[in-house]
Amino acid sequence: MLSKCVTSCLQRASTYTSIVFPALGTGNFNYPRDVVAKTMYYCVHQFDLSNTSLKDIRFLCYDNDTIRAFEREEMLHLNPNHESFPELKCQPTYYQLKDISVSVVVGNIGTQQVDILVAAGPNNLRLEKSGGAGMSVIHSLGVNIQQDITKQYPKGIQEGELACVKLSSHIGCCKVLYLTSLNAWKEQEKVKDTEKQIYKFVNNCLVAAEKAGYRSIAFPALGTGNLHYPCHLVAKYMYDIVEQFASIKQKTKLSYVYFVVYEKDSKVIQAFKEEERKRVPGLDSVNVKSISDNVFQIGNLQLSIEKGDILSKACDAVLYGSNEELDFTKGNLSSEIYQRCNTKKLQSECTDKKGKMAWHEIITTSGCGLPSKFIFHVCSKQRPDDWKSIIKKSLYKAERKQLKTLSLPAFGTGAQGPPREELMGKAIAESILEFVKEGQTTHLQHIYLIIFQDKMVQPMLKAVRFSLKPDTIERYSLPKGNLALRQKSVLEQHLPIPDVVVENANQSSVSFTIYFQSGNDLSVAKTMLEQAISEKYQTEKQHDSVIANITQNEADYLKAVENRHAVIMTVDTVKCDVIIKGLVDEVMNAKQDIFDALRKFNHTRHCQAEAAIIKEQVQWYLKDIDDKGLPTLDEYPDMINMYLETAYKGDSGRTEVEFKDDQGEEYVIVLREMIEYLKKDRSNKVDVLRREKLQGDGGSFEPPARWDVQGSDNVKVITMINTSPEYKIIEKKFFDSVFGGRKEWTSKFKKQSLKITKIERIQNLSLYQMYTAKKGLVEKQNPSGTKNEQELWYSAFEDSVVSINLYGFNRSYCGDL
Repeated sequence: MLSKCVTSCLQRASTYTSIVFPALGTGNFNYPRDVVAKTMYYCVHQFDLSNTSLKDIRFLCYDNDTIRAFEREEMLHLNPNHESFPELKCQPTYYQLKDISVSVVVGNIGTQQVDILVAAGPNNLRLEKSGGAGMSVIHSLGVNIQQDITKQYPKGIQEGELACVKLSSHIGCCKVLYLTSLNAWKEQEKVKDTEKQIYKFVNNCLVAAEKAGYRSIAFPALGTGNLHYPCHLVAKYMYDIVEQFASIKQKTKLSYVYFVVYEKDSKVIQAFKEEERKRVPGLDSVNVKSISDNVFQIGNLQLSIEKGDILSKACDAVLYGSNEELDFTKGNLSSEIYQRCNTKKLQSECTDKKGKMAWHEIITTSGCGLPSKFIFHVCSKQRPDDWKSIIKKSLYKAERKQLKTLSLPAFGTGAQGPPREELMGKAIAESILEFVKEGQTTHLQHIYLIIFQDKMVQPMLKAVRFSLKPDTIERYSLPKGNLALRQKSVLEQHLPIPDVVVENANQSSVSFTIYFQSGNDLSVAKTMLEQAISEKYQTEKQHDSVIANITQNEADYLKAVENRHAVIMTVDTVKCDVIIKGLVDEVMNAKQDIFDALRKFNHTRHCQAEAAIIKEQVQWYLKDIDDKGLPTLDEYPDMINMYLETAYKGDSGRTEVEFKDDQGEEYVIVLREMIEYLKKDRSNKVDVLRREKLQGDGGSFEPPARWDVQGSDNVKVITMINTSPEYKIIEKKFFDSVFGGRKEWTSKFKKQSLKITKIERIQNLSLYQMYTAKKGLVEKQNPSGTKNEQELWYSAFEDSVVSINLYGFNRSYCGDL
């Protein structure tokens, strides 16, 4: 039916030049997105365009999952020989085991584009009752797969057994389901690892996949849900099993193994990522350079190590270790702060926030007379690892307050006991490095580690340098992919004639020494060698306008792609190109990673633009108490503000919105009650306020008389009748503008052939109300007779029209036009 619909539309549109399709059936009808994408692309490719006027066929996708499905299908058509691409919500890192690439993917198991999907469920294999991976599979592939399961395994299976279910119709790339049923962890905990059901099942899946000749398989984090398997052990087991399988297979067709972790299972994600880090060197790389003996550049953040008095340092904030009671008699630095500050002001601000200190372990007060603008009071810790957590929390807080500079003392070195300078230096450096790796450095530019005692400076500096491992020189004399030839005459050196000697200078370049008897032999050898390399060597270009304005964090993200693949990558911000050179397979893998990254950057900018537009209209606030004990309103960040407003005004029926702050704390906002509370402590409630901007003088508001009946809709799009006076007036203004403008423009159009096909009126009540309120304010401010309005034409990309209708004009929508 879908094929007939698309083909029929193409036939009817054959006299036009363009047509736009939505992702048909992916909404309320729940058609699988990958199937819709594949079907629609197939119909377009099969349609004979030679006898039509169609030049532009577009697919309009509403949500991220649909966009990814169509992007994958697009890449398959652009690269027909490329392997199918899994649905990725983060950049993949491949752990290579001979012929097998292993990767952790954050997403839904059911949407992965692989030959085999794996899931665990009950003994009867009723996936709709299994939850987790089973539900994801049946939701993505459709309820009809249950018929295949029941037909092939009518009596179900025993715990630990493998059920190989061949699908009667291939949905996406999936051909087979591998299913099992596992006992709870309490029944498996004391069983020997290699005898555990999960261990045997994963191994049996790999053996069966290899025997059947399949190329790709996706596993969920088996047992980490209701069965309560420890996530760190599950991650270890699954990696160990794949390693063991690869070690005994000299050659296998099984090329890709994916461990798919659900995006909301943060502990499971962390466990698999930690296990991945143990096995894949160089993950989450950040460029670290030593600028001088005591100054380091970590990504786009500088760290300086200085001897001095931290309380005399002029910076945005100073950080020190306190205690839950905020007792300034405990600790040398605490006592010094109390003596130097405005005591009354400091005591007052701390008293108001003492409750928060016990809960959050960090509070902020003003500088209270110190050179710094703020003081960060944090709960002191005993162990260096615990200090790492509180330091990172402080860095997030500084970033959220948009601070540029922050001073840290030599934490934890004043306590009695053995010297801890090196341990704490390591903890501080690792905290900052992890913070930068997580891509949070937008505002924070410089961190100062201020050490008071002379004897501590060198040990801490040594520990910081060791932890950061900065690059002071270029690592390789030859770039990746380059070929160096050294020529030696065998006759001159009286040496036997070997074939070719390959010297592994380093991991990314190779020097070939060719021994020859005559110049002709050398020429032939060089030609053959260069030809062999050129057949495997490739240069690709990825163009995207977003490259012109990438941030430092985004540039580091792209650099990490180069580090993961054996390629040379150049970013040209002027021409908006990323140029990739290297072996064909590596280049194609890197290009896909870059394509995904650029889509991610674009999506981020689009969301930021949407959030900025909504902020101009509405702001959500958290009611709080300021440093003086007075009530205040704290603005929610732009992105959260957008989520709240979308839920508040949308028709989804949502009554609550969940979000995380920079420290990972989960909060819930109840829209009906207008309150916020900690998810883990419902009793900790605060009030929330929504405030629309530019609301006029409070009088009644009436829309223009020419508007059609609005009903209860805030936004309505009305197609004008082409004989109406309003239509004629706008048509005339447009033609007057086109043919009354610059000559170089008007010469491009012919008045006889230029035709307007449709004019729509956008009836947006809230935007019009804001406009009339602002207009009234301007008219009161300006002298009588001032021309306060001007009509302008605005050009935008087609896919920005919906956003303009909803949120109004914004310069981010005009693109390159």
